[in-house]
Amino acid sequence: MNLDRLHHNQIRILKALEDAVAQLAMRDQLAIIDSLARYVAAEPKLPGDIDVFIDKPLCARYWDFMAILNTHGVISVYDLFDRPKNYEWRCCRSTIAHALSLTIDCMANVIFAGVPGFKHANLDIKVTPDGLAAIPNSGRWVTIYDPHDSNLVSNPANVTITDDLHDQLVNSLKKNQIKYQKALPVPGFNLDYRLLAP
Repeated sequence: MNLDRLHHNQIRILKALEDAVAQLAMRDQLAIIDSLARYVAAEPKLPGDIDVFIDKPLCARYWDFMAILNTHGVISVYDLFDRPKNYEWRCCRSTIAHALSLTIDCMANVIFAGVPGFKHANLDIKVTPDGLAAIPNSGRWVTIYDPHDSNLVSNPANVTITDDLHDQLVNSLKKNQIKYQKALPVPGFNLDYRLLAP
């Protein structure tokens, strides 16, 4: 494993995460998972996007966490019905969804979405359904909302989200719950990683 081989966007995201958990004193509430965790653990294949799992206490401080990431240029891919008020909201797309898919490069995310080798700009946040419920003002988060109302973005408060739309997102989180091993340190960063439990 050689972290020098990571794309500069991946390094920038790791530094942003490191700063965020340091400022919030919550290093133990975040862990690198999936492809980057495997790479840190000596798998030779370079990772694509960065995936992290955050525990419920960090979910409860999600907007403070996002505000710090925002200072590093890490922003939400999607827009929200209920935007945070503690910092200047920025996102890449006008599509309404959730704030669990983040990016440090909107051009790479939008233009090269799905193109192999261009996932280095993306940061995916994984949470449990309980963690999602702990994120303030996440009750109208959905997997993807396809608006037919051209006034949606200017009048998001007028949109009612039915329980089944939000439940689709919650159910997808339930399906993807995975058990991980004990956290281990990421060399060169004040961050931890966790591999899948056997």
